[in-house]
Amino acid sequence: MAVESAEDQQLATAIPHLLDGIQSRPSSQQTTLTTSLLMAIWRGPKLSETQVREFDFVSKIHRAVVLVALARDIFLYRASEPKPDSSQVPVSAGLSLERQALLTNNGKTRWTSDNQVLQQLKERLVHIIGSGVAFPIEMPAHIHEQRLLALLCASCDPYFQQVADGGKDAIKRMCRVDYESVSFVNHLFEMFLGGTYTGDSAGSRSPVSAAVRLKLLGYLNRSELATTSYQRWIRVITESLFGTGTTVKLRQQGVAFLLWTINRAPSDQVSQASPLLLQLIQKTLFQSTASSTTTSLGEDVLRGSAYVAYGTLAKRVPTLALDNLEHLRLLFDAFTSETASVRLSVQEGLLAMLPAYESNSITHDVRDQMSEFLQSQLDSTVYQARYCALRYVISAFPFADMNARWLCILGLADAKPEIQQLAKSGLAIRSMLMLERSGDLPSLKDAILFIRDKASKIIDGSQPLISENRSKLSIANFSVYGSTLGFCRSLLLATGVAAIKQKRGELAVDPADLEFVNEHLALSTELQRNSMQEALSGLESQGGSSNSLAASWLEIIGAVLHTGQLADSVLLSKVLMYLVEGLSLGSQTLSLAFFENRRLLLSRLDTHNFEVQLYTAQAMSVIYCVKLLSDVRSECTVDSAFWNEQ
Repeated sequence: MAVESAEDQQLATAIPHLLDGIQSRPSSQQTTLTTSLLMAIWRGPKLSETQVREFDFVSKIHRAVVLVALARDIFLYRASEPKPDSSQVPVSAGLSLERQALLTNNGKTRWTSDNQVLQQLKERLVHIIGSGVAFPIEMPAHIHEQRLLALLCASCDPYFQQVADGGKDAIKRMCRVDYESVSFVNHLFEMFLGGTYTGDSAGSRSPVSAAVRLKLLGYLNRSELATTSYQRWIRVITESLFGTGTTVKLRQQGVAFLLWTINRAPSDQVSQASPLLLQLIQKTLFQSTASSTTTSLGEDVLRGSAYVAYGTLAKRVPTLALDNLEHLRLLFDAFTSETASVRLSVQEGLLAMLPAYESNSITHDVRDQMSEFLQSQLDSTVYQARYCALRYVISAFPFADMNARWLCILGLADAKPEIQQLAKSGLAIRSMLMLERSGDLPSLKDAILFIRDKASKIIDGSQPLISENRSKLSIANFSVYGSTLGFCRSLLLATGVAAIKQKRGELAVDPADLEFVNEHLALSTELQRNSMQEALSGLESQGGSSNSLAASWLEIIGAVLHTGQLADSVLLSKVLMYLVEGLSLGSQTLSLAFFENRRLLLSRLDTHNFEVQLYTAQAMSVIYCVKLLSDVRSECTVDSAFWNEQ
């Protein structure tokens, strides 16, 4: 039968026979039969459901295999003229020279030179391949996989919008394929990378176009099986980011696939690939930044994803980050160099990297450098940098590290409420530390000496306490000083609770009842007062009576009273409350030592704040009572004139 002169019904009837012939006839006849089949589909009418059902693909699977493969390649075919310097027609992306010659009968078919014919042929094929009647759901899964790939190619047609729309609509109506199917994943890689397809005798193919690659990556990004083939996924990532003809969108999907493989690939593969992956990420960031002085939204998305991948890679392979702070510095530096839209991704990348620094494998030198670096970030004008720095302080350093607690204290003075809350959480002493792991608390001795050293200029009067904005974070800031005292007082109480439990062997108390440690309220229960008394007793046992750590604690408190210009009533009332606790629950030696500074208290009686007046009166009562009792008990004669004068 001559296809050129056949009637519509004859053409529809001829299609299944031609499919059988292509399957069974020798290769020498393949070109003629393929041309006849495609011509029958093009010349014939749009087939009805009854006609496509008669193809009987369910029982004759070979017909479906042949037609779907041909349809996929026709969808990939682009009619083009020979280049000026060559008589050879360029091979379309995704095809081989042999396959294109078969589809076009060596350039002799109508669809080679007539775009209207090619469009109609593609539309007819989309109708058939997308038909749920021709390809019912009970057909083998590999047929539906191939249909999806064929329609995916159709949906990326750059010249014929109706073909692209038809492909997209057909994909929506299809049954879902298994993204973990070995055959499906293999075909995704083959089409993306090019080469010889499994079961294909058409020779080595070129990779598909960037538009089709973009769609293929969408499926690879959902397949865990795809992450187990190291040699192939590393090539896909490299080609996506830096291959010939790549686009911004393809690079974005490439970074997304890179992130997917970092998260899902076996650990040994990620470790093996980590140097190359790190190189690809860094090249993406530096090349993108250097490409232009102004960046597009697409470039911002690309760099943002690269930063997230950077941090995630360090999490999966901690050894990349532990030897030095190069990677940490690079991401923190990005806060100042990147646009506001990228900073959230930089933050996500830094937080993803955080578990790498939670390891105990960090050397002391790196930890010291890290502490200094993070403190510098707390002064950043970019609040995300301050937030991330504080997250690292809290997670990467043990709670017993007093320098880390100091950085949290500085964070309490930040202008952003979320950073203040984070800093507060980094200073909160949990009940488990007091009752079960008291060894993880900061040493009370080290804490007092640390604060004494920080506040030395405040204590000796060479530097006053002042109220400044957050850009100048130091202990001279009255807000920072108040927070320092508050944490030290909490540590005193926590140490006292731990000491009581150690003495008794067991402390029958609900963990919620220990919240007083962090609340900075007046001591109201026996346990609270006993805890402070126990802690002060421990401090006084370290050093002589005049040089005890308890005396240093009162000295640190009393420094606030030296600052005549400080008028913050909240801080004053807290300081005086801490002073009353130290004087009344500590030894008499502390009160006698503070007696010489009583005039500092007298000046505070003039304030208009009731709490300040109340605590001032209580403190004065304690030191005067202790002094009078001491004079009475001493062998010296009581100075009646002095006491009458008071």
